[in-house]
Amino acid sequence: MSTGQAVIPPGGRELSKVAVASSVGTFIDWYDFLLSGVCAAAVYPLVFFNFTGPGSALAAGIATWGLGFLARPVGAFLFGQWGDRRGRRSTLLLTLLTMGVGTVGIAITPSFNAVGYLAPVLVIIFRLFQGVGMGGEWGGAATFISEHAGKSKWKTLWNSGMQASVVIGFGVAVWLLNFVASYTGGWTGSDFLSWGWRIGFVIGAIIILLGAIIRYYTMESPLFTDLQTRKAVQSAPAIEAWRHYPLRLVKLGVAWCWVIMGFSFMWVPYVLPYAGAIGISASGIYYAELSCCAAMAVTAFLGAYIADRWVRRKYVMAFSAISSAIFAYPMFLLIQTGSDFNAILGMVLFTGFMNLGYGCVSSLYAEQFPTEFRQSGAGQGYNLGALIDGSASTFFVPWVLAAFGLLSGWGYVLVVYLAAAIIASLVALTLNEPKRSLAAIAPKP
Repeated sequence: MSTGQAVIPPGGRELSKVAVASSVGTFIDWYDFLLSGVCAAAVYPLVFFNFTGPGSALAAGIATWGLGFLARPVGAFLFGQWGDRRGRRSTLLLTLLTMGVGTVGIAITPSFNAVGYLAPVLVIIFRLFQGVGMGGEWGGAATFISEHAGKSKWKTLWNSGMQASVVIGFGVAVWLLNFVASYTGGWTGSDFLSWGWRIGFVIGAIIILLGAIIRYYTMESPLFTDLQTRKAVQSAPAIEAWRHYPLRLVKLGVAWCWVIMGFSFMWVPYVLPYAGAIGISASGIYYAELSCCAAMAVTAFLGAYIADRWVRRKYVMAFSAISSAIFAYPMFLLIQTGSDFNAILGMVLFTGFMNLGYGCVSSLYAEQFPTEFRQSGAGQGYNLGALIDGSASTFFVPWVLAAFGLLSGWGYVLVVYLAAAIIASLVALTLNEPKRSLAAIAPKP
């Protein structure tokens, strides 16, 4: 019986197509992260939740945004199950379709003034669609490109494109929102609140359509095709992953927490508003966002190159976590000088080192599981980290703001991040890093 080792991976042209196809979803994921996050605070309270007071409307908007994080593990389970039973390629088409329903739905949802309470109900439903689709996206994309990369000596570098596309999506959304706001009367202008904010979601839907077309013309994973040929497909792979590897799944959720918490727990919801409150100019914050996105994209590729060329991926991840912890405190000190240049420098150093290890995550996580339940395992482990961060971002940061205020609460946020980075680095060092090819990784008996 074949073990799958005779499977010949596709050539460079097909692998390039797969790399682009896999990166589209993660681009949309974080493109939407910024759009939804900004709209949750600036638009949703005025458009969908204006039937209540300002404070309650803001809380409702942020809670709606947070629901997307809570829905991700559900998507990882459902689409992981589908991908390990029906195929990687069809799963990635379904995740884009699910995200597309949510994105288009939010773009066309009427305001509360137009349809009453149906408006907030619809936007919550569509946000859940986004979360479920995004939850299934990462595991499918990581598995798809990893299995196509085969025995390539640059397998981490091939995977790093989907990791770098995260911050590229974020940066594009930053630029687009500022561009649209500047031509529609600003963030509180009537045109922006009426239709301007919807443009970003419409463009996101177009990108999703293009991504689906690219994915349609890719080949199925050669390892999954071999799995089908051997009739070794499992009936309940998402559950089997937990039965065989419960500790490993939890470790995967924790091992990358320094990235997600550094980005969406500390930098986006706290550091950027903190810099504005200190006196950093609006243009300074805007250029900080773009500069940090550029730095993170570069270091994601750099970390992957280092891992393929010199050291193991888990060591790059651990170094990235510790170095970002080291630069976190100086970042706040540089911001406190009130200088735009110093603030940008501090943020670039922090986010750049933070993202160095992120370029290694997808290829390493895919290798933690055999082909039989690789997508279920990688996706569920990864999204446990998103769930941890979503809980902290949704509950801890608002508590700090309410209890201590923006200018005085930074130390509490910093301590939590330092603890997360240290724990993540230690857990990352315990991860299994097999030297065998993906095809040779066998399930536990």
